[in-house]
Amino acid sequence: MPFNDGDTVQIWDTMFVDSGDQDDCLSEHGQVAVIVRRSEREDVPLDNGPPLGEDADECFFCAVPGKGLTHVNEAWLRHLATA
Repeated sequence: MPFNDGDTVQIWDTMFVDSGDQDDCLSEHGQVAVIVRRSEREDVPLDNGPPLGEDADECFFCAVPGKGLTHVNEAWLRHLATA
């Protein structure tokens, strides 16, 4: 199922789930987030690094309550079950 602006999702680090290696775990693993929009190539990461470039093609700009805004690769997102 594709992701859309406004979707409520969970940030889910599948590599951490498979390995159990805490050092490789995304800091937002398990957090609920809302997709604000698809990331754009000109977007700058929140650590003020260089623009995302082609990496943006697979990312979404997400709001994480209590944490702020962040870019997340779609591989680390999953839809929450709806009632």
